[in-house]
Amino acid sequence: MPSRSIGHGGQASAATPAPVDTGRSAAGLHLLRRQPELLGVLALTWFFNFLYGPVEVALPLHVTEDLHAESSLLGLYWTLFGAGAVLGGLTAGALRKLPLWPVTLGIVAGWGVTLVPFGLGAPASVSVTCFALGGMIYGPFTALSFTLFQDRTPAAWLTTVLAARSAALLTAAPVGTAFGGPLTAAFGPGLVLAASGGMTIALAIVATGVRVWGKQRARARLD
Repeated sequence: MPSRSIGHGGQASAATPAPVDTGRSAAGLHLLRRQPELLGVLALTWFFNFLYGPVEVALPLHVTEDLHAESSLLGLYWTLFGAGAVLGGLTAGALRKLPLWPVTLGIVAGWGVTLVPFGLGAPASVSVTCFALGGMIYGPFTALSFTLFQDRTPAAWLTTVLAARSAALLTAAPVGTAFGGPLTAAFGPGLVLAASGGMTIALAIVATGVRVWGKQRARARLD
């Protein structure tokens, strides 16, 4: 999700993603069509990263236009976000012992909640705290979503399907960032940040509903 500072496992990183084997990725996507749960994990991760994209554009403008503050405040946002993500990432091992779907969906919803105050005129002290908390909530997401994806993938398909996952996720945050620019210009940074949060909460709710419906449908087939 955060392309500027936080990589897999919650550690700071600006590394360029490894090249994707397009042939293997295409084969993986073909296999994914036959695995609804894997497609669900991939879709959730893609939209989560996509909805993060506008934050990259809106947050700097929120600092300068809404808060009329210096770049040092923006640095504080990212510093505390990064520190929170590192701390949150350290909990991934313990969280793996819990049911992964509910925990992952809770992370998505929790991140969205921390963005909503930006659109409510919250003072800098409140929004900085929320952003730090958001980093802590987000921290375990990459590790948990990858584990969820890996656990649901048949061993014989693992390498091929993971290549497809990498190829698909490369587009998510950049596309979200591209949308974030005109949206921020049209509606203002605070509203875009809050809307990103609100839509992320909606994503978690929709994903929960789809998962419940899928489980009920599977039970009906067995009856």
